[in-house]
Amino acid sequence: MGKGENMPITRSAALPLNIIRQRARIRVASYGGTATNLYVHDAIYRGGEVLQPKRADIVVPRDSIIVFADDEPTKNWGHRCRYLFHDPKTGELIQELPALLPPTFDFGARFELFHQASTVSAASLSQYPLLYLPPWLYLESASSWYAILYSGASMNRHVNDIEFLYRILVNLYRVPAANITVLSFDGTLDYNDASWQKVPPPVGNWPGDNTPYQMKINGSGTKEELLAAIGAIGEKLGPYDNLFLHTNNHGNTVNGVS
Repeated sequence: MGKGENMPITRSAALPLNIIRQRARIRVASYGGTATNLYVHDAIYRGGEVLQPKRADIVVPRDSIIVFADDEPTKNWGHRCRYLFHDPKTGELIQELPALLPPTFDFGARFELFHQASTVSAASLSQYPLLYLPPWLYLESASSWYAILYSGASMNRHVNDIEFLYRILVNLYRVPAANITVLSFDGTLDYNDASWQKVPPPVGNWPGDNTPYQMKINGSGTKEELLAAIGAIGEKLGPYDNLFLHTNNHGNTVNGVS
């Protein structure tokens, strides 16, 4: 993605997509990518634009059509993947660059899957009954606790993780709900599916016990929102208060920076 997450791209009905798909399959076979899934975006990315700025900073070498090769599709990000840059007129492979992140975090909405060597199986439904203890057991100490539950580019399992933790804090340890800040995805209960396409509302019930989600999402899962939440709670903390900070979801470092 370029500046502001919007890359100037051009679509054309004359793009040699069939040739590009064929070249990409041949390239993957040449290095033994037996598990690699391939995606293509039917658009021309302009030379000099930056993919995943401040996270990967991969520069498009010249006007190109991009094939995204996910070499480890069953793993969380970051993991091994690569960008194949193809000539928009001939379909020839121009350059290949290794990466650890997809070109965009909504690549499932932009890139079409055309070669699927690996599938992500859905997790089996599990029940997670909570043991509800007497409210007086933790009531006094819990009032001095604050919590931030954070998830960035969430998938359903990440949303379910922080819902489980929210219930533990509120229903088991009796931490006041007003003391808990929940930041996830775009500030709603929505999330990405296995193909990185946004799941539209309604999300449904929490699979732990098939009841409605209890947590209230207070903001989006961004660095800015996280820093703001830490600052806001920091103004409330007294010398004997406690802060519980939980981060969930994918992560990686680029040039030593998270």
